[in-house]
Amino acid sequence: MNCNILNIFKMEHNRIITCTVLIVLLAFGMFSFVGCKTKQATSEDIKCINENHYFYTGASPEEIGKQIYKNFLWSNVNVSDREFKGKVYVRFFMNYKNEFSDITILTKTNSLSIDAELMRCVKLIKIRQDHKIDKEAKIEVIATVTF
Repeated sequence: MNCNILNIFKMEHNRIITCTVLIVLLAFGMFSFVGCKTKQATSEDIKCINENHYFYTGASPEEIGKQIYKNFLWSNVNVSDREFKGKVYVRFFMNYKNEFSDITILTKTNSLSIDAELMRCVKLIKIRQDHKIDKEAKIEVIATVTF
């Protein structure tokens, strides 16, 4: 009789643990989707990170970097820095009006004039973004500029 009660207790205990785990998993699944509001359109060229943060995937970082480099004027760079070669990673954000902000040079160029020119050129590029997003939302973009 004691073994039978013990087995029933173990089965009930396992059922409680199983239900608890399922509830936790369902809650986690629900909260992971709450961040991306359904009224905010997402498509293949932007991915939702959370409610107000998206990541742009509509073009490769190299393609965006080519657009930036087309506007690059070596005449705006100090003569001593014009020999620079390499890849520079640039991160910036755009808002619902396609305005750029928080431009950051992720790769050290050791040249203030190159960095300033890159920042100027980022503001000149055009990135097509047809999505309806909240006014507070930002789309993060990474670009690779090759010199």
